[in-house]
Amino acid sequence: MPVTSSIWFLLAKLTWVQTPDENGFRLDARVFHVVSLLLHIGNTLLVYGLLRILLRVRQIRSFWPALVGALVYGLHPLQVETVAWTSGMKDLLYCGFSLGALLAYLRAIQPSEAESSGDAGRKRWCSYIGGIVAMEIGMLCKPSAMVVPLLAFIFDLLILRRRWKQIAISVIPYMIAAIPLMIVAKIEQPGMGVPSPPLWQRPVVAGASLAFYLGKLIAPVQLTYNYGWRPVQMLQKPWFWWIVGIPVVIGIVVFMLRRARPWLLVGALVGVAALLPVLGFNAFLFQFHSTVADHYMVLAMLGPAVAVAGVLSARGGEPKLATVGAMTAVVLILGSMSFLQLGHWHTEEAVLKQMLAVSPDTELAHNGLGQLYRSHGDLKSAEIEFAATQIDPFYLNGTENLAHVYAQDGQPKNAIAAYHQLLVIANRLSPELRPDYHDMPLKLAMEAIQAGHPRNVPVYLLEIARMWLAQHFEAWLGGPMVKYLPASHAVPIAPT
Repeated sequence: MPVTSSIWFLLAKLTWVQTPDENGFRLDARVFHVVSLLLHIGNTLLVYGLLRILLRVRQIRSFWPALVGALVYGLHPLQVETVAWTSGMKDLLYCGFSLGALLAYLRAIQPSEAESSGDAGRKRWCSYIGGIVAMEIGMLCKPSAMVVPLLAFIFDLLILRRRWKQIAISVIPYMIAAIPLMIVAKIEQPGMGVPSPPLWQRPVVAGASLAFYLGKLIAPVQLTYNYGWRPVQMLQKPWFWWIVGIPVVIGIVVFMLRRARPWLLVGALVGVAALLPVLGFNAFLFQFHSTVADHYMVLAMLGPAVAVAGVLSARGGEPKLATVGAMTAVVLILGSMSFLQLGHWHTEEAVLKQMLAVSPDTELAHNGLGQLYRSHGDLKSAEIEFAATQIDPFYLNGTENLAHVYAQDGQPKNAIAAYHQLLVIANRLSPELRPDYHDMPLKLAMEAIQAGHPRNVPVYLLEIARMWLAQHFEAWLGGPMVKYLPASHAVPIAPT
């Protein structure tokens, strides 16, 4: 994400302050949040412009359907995470460039601009090439912008209704331009080590993910940063297989209504197409925690916006008072729910507690709360939270943090036991993903000294000697040193 990283770098330089805050940071978070908010407002305006173009192609001149569609896009609670989470700026950036690329594409090929003059032709070519450049920049903000050619194809086929040959000539250069960055993205983010189901089960993961997003789209409650939808674990739940039928049934109904309500089909296809990279067909890193996330909907929300604008424009002319009242109520409700949702992003603790309220078995939230309590000196609460992270048998961070807290709290035996458990967990990972913890007993000794427990240092020095012997004589002993740990250490460690 070189463009996103560069923008963060510039904002960091611009917001650098001389006096650090209580956490030692020297950045003004307000500037980052203002930029995110401005980006989201800009994206909403781009959606409005895109909807206006699509409606004009179908000879609909009224502005209000596009306005309502854009407001639904901008005010829906699913957008709160992307705007409130500073790291969500990458999603806002790629979404903005993707929308800009689609706008440029439509301006280049829409019939109303198909004039014979040289100036008009040059403008169309500039717009067309500008769309490709915008897409490339979007992919350098986040690779998910790779869906732009597919979205352009959907609009071209179902809204502009051009011939297949014309569409292919227009869309293929976009696809060719996207392929190199798609390859780079896969090389840089291979999803290595992510527990993935077999290929035949991945459509089930994708269908269940679509059902999840449909549910949150209709009833945006219980929103959080991490839902804990790990594919392999979720496939063990019977209801996970059953909910796949929800998007299938809705898809059949929308397809049957394609003549009476064609915009519903367009909106559905746009939403699904924008989500394709993160539905679960292909492994990606966040699947260590969850396949679904609110910020994945930032571009996919264009689908509901298109559907709403198209349905409202079906009758043409000025809207009836009852329709205006209903749409106003919907927009106000969405805006109010988003405002309330912001409260869960006000502080780090609020984010983490909301995560646990929605998904109690989320190791990410337990680890985050443990770090927060540890930074405040509440070691007992930190121990409880770090111990709770062991609900995930592959989560190393919580167990490592637990060992350090035990060392700080003057519990050397528990610290060593947690260290042994960390080695057991690491040994479950493939060799290329397995961290090296050979120097951790020394770090625990230093933690003990800094926390005022120098008498505990001999326990850690003894562990260093023990590990050294196991490491240097493991060939003679017959295997990796983890095999020689006591069996009692292969169970989750709880604070005493």
